[in-house]
Amino acid sequence: MSSPIKDTKSNHVARGFTEVYKRGAGWLKSRNPSSGDFAVTHRTGNNGFHFGTSDFTEANEVDTAWVDGHPVDDAPWLKKMVLADYNAYFAPGNDAFDSGQIIKYIHPESGEDVAFQPLPLNWTNDLDQIDQIAIPQQVSPTIDDDTLLFTGAYGTGLDFEWESQPARLSKKLIVNSLAELGSPPQYIIDGGNPRLALRLIFQKSSGVDIYIDGVLWDENTETDTINHVEFRLGTETLWYFTHPWGKDSSQQQADITTRYSVQASNLFVEIFVSWSWIETAVFPATIDPTVDLDVDAGADDGYNRTGNFGFSATDNYGLIGYNTSADYLHCHSFFRWTGVTIAGSILTSYIRIYDSDTYGQNQNDRKVYGIDEDNPPAPTTQAQFEADPLTSEAIDWDGDWTVDQYNQSPSLNAIFQELVDTYTVSADAVMVQVKNDGGAVLGYCYPDYYEAAANPAELYIEYSVNYDVSESDGVTVGENVQINTEEQALGIAIVESDPAQWKTGVKIVG
Repeated sequence: MSSPIKDTKSNHVARGFTEVYKRGAGWLKSRNPSSGDFAVTHRTGNNGFHFGTSDFTEANEVDTAWVDGHPVDDAPWLKKMVLADYNAYFAPGNDAFDSGQIIKYIHPESGEDVAFQPLPLNWTNDLDQIDQIAIPQQVSPTIDDDTLLFTGAYGTGLDFEWESQPARLSKKLIVNSLAELGSPPQYIIDGGNPRLALRLIFQKSSGVDIYIDGVLWDENTETDTINHVEFRLGTETLWYFTHPWGKDSSQQQADITTRYSVQASNLFVEIFVSWSWIETAVFPATIDPTVDLDVDAGADDGYNRTGNFGFSATDNYGLIGYNTSADYLHCHSFFRWTGVTIAGSILTSYIRIYDSDTYGQNQNDRKVYGIDEDNPPAPTTQAQFEADPLTSEAIDWDGDWTVDQYNQSPSLNAIFQELVDTYTVSADAVMVQVKNDGGAVLGYCYPDYYEAAANPAELYIEYSVNYDVSESDGVTVGENVQINTEEQALGIAIVESDPAQWKTGVKIVG
């Protein structure tokens, strides 16, 4: 989806909310001029609609499609994506996968950058022995909106995909079959812990420092980690590596580690995938070493599992349902939206969750709860997730989900009305838990989280503000009162001047 804000505005207009009332980085509020009601859409992670720090105007709407570069201003880059919180350029003079640094990633405010170059795909082991599988091939991509797909990037059946998303440049190695990948030779196996090694060069600009596990890296020590690696300008994190992820077609997660080293001022990143996982995988399988902009945005969604995998707010996807594996068992998810302003009477409300896969979906019973707090914080541990107070209202969300698209919940009016009636839900956060409600019956789905791609969970609410104004507020029954903004109306602010700013007419009744 190259421009999620355009789709959101179209949805609002189709429902009669034709006036854009306010905008944010990941939310849009519109008004119905006939009824005075409001509609608001929020995205988990509060990202993806507008770029920049403060100017949330139509001119700054996100559009991640690749477009032609300017022959002079963007030379030698042939394609560009510059309408997000980062700028990306593709193809320095030619567009072949083997043409060196083929992607450049720029932080627009500071001008700092990093360029990417794919290297040969290898087998390796604990002795650091190497057996080359394939080198980058001279193939050009198929460009589809925001995606560059290099079919046969490393030879037949070994594809590579770059996808520009609002807050990340997603990179994926796609292995279509085990036969096309092959298996490691015996000496690699005998060397212990055989694994696939995907290697990339990242040439960073001089102003950027690398922090591993929160500590400045001296860039002289080869370092293995499974945690976040940050690229900082002073104290500001410009972008970071999240923990790489991989999954096969049965949604089993890959066993992955990462190694960082520097040679001649270039950062070498190696993504290792264990052979033991590969040889039992269901193909096609995907490996994704992705760089993100916002190190905190992913904390607004995650899962809680009663099995060995426990709690996480940093994975790309989770489960909702029940899996007999000891790693999963009862699986629940949470989703949090920030900057939410709702009030009055809830007219329409639902959430939308993108499903990347399902199993036994007819048995996939779910229940949605609100978190019964004013501005609830995102949980960071299993104990916090389990201690979050739930609303007395809960909504069943049972039945099939459709894979590879957003799935819309039933009406959640009862939940959000309970929250509005209890708290001041103004410029704060709301959060829900979507829980397994089918007991120990096998069946689950895979909701995408913020980290997964361009498909974070969405919250949609329509509401009508109930202005409780009486004679005690200094007005007379039957008098027409003008209120200039929704927020002032909530505070019973009466405006006697500047009719150009009047938004709502309220007639006082006895």
